[in-house]
Amino acid sequence: MVFTPSAPGSRTADLRIDLASPLRPQDITLSGTGTIVPPPPPSVSVSLPGATVTFDANGGTGTMAPETGSAPAALTANAFARTGYSFAGWNTAADGSGTAYADTASYPFSASVTLCPVDAPHHLSSRGEAR
Repeated sequence: MVFTPSAPGSRTADLRIDLASPLRPQDITLSGTGTIVPPPPPSVSVSLPGATVTFDANGGTGTMAPETGSAPAALTANAFARTGYSFAGWNTAADGSGTAYADTASYPFSASVTLCPVDAPHHLSSRGEAR
């Protein structure tokens, strides 16, 4: 069928029959009315690549799974341990000179990063007790 404009808001149909058909085009009459509906707009799906936070034990023991996201979210609590030290937060540099993050802080997941625990040494009293 071929649609051609005949008046604003209307269309007429021209039906073509295959020559192998026993009917001739003049033997068929079609009539009717209808509404032309525009096709739906194309669907758009946005897939954000996301970012991954990897955790490095930085001399400690234990394991932590990487976290991936594409929107701000709280980081998992520290699961690393280091004898003689207390966990003091996360940092993008092993020596603590990078960007600092508190434990379970919100990370924007706008870029991938490796976080290292910043460990503070235990201070001992004059009697050898941790304070």
